[in-house]
Amino acid sequence: MVWLKKLHAGAAPGYTWEHDGDVLDVDEELANELLERPGGEFVSVAEPEAPAAEPEGKPDGGEPAADADEDDAGTKKRPRRTKVAE
Repeated sequence: MVWLKKLHAGAAPGYTWEHDGDVLDVDEELANELLERPGGEFVSVAEPEAPAAEPEGKPDGGEPAADADEDDAGTKKRPRRTKVAE
């Protein structure tokens, strides 16, 4: 497997780069084929590191982020109910 960065969001057979600059672990045969395409859309990269945990609050040290249990309107979300098999 080869880690490939795609400059712009898009897809290749069996793989989807959802955002510009995403990196995916791609089958070596397909990776070689994608790297040979003109335009330089794909770049082989080292294995990406896991993202660091973000600190509480805003990056500028402002108020903490909104409660994860609230939606964009600031109202509480109800817990999802699921049936339990008896």
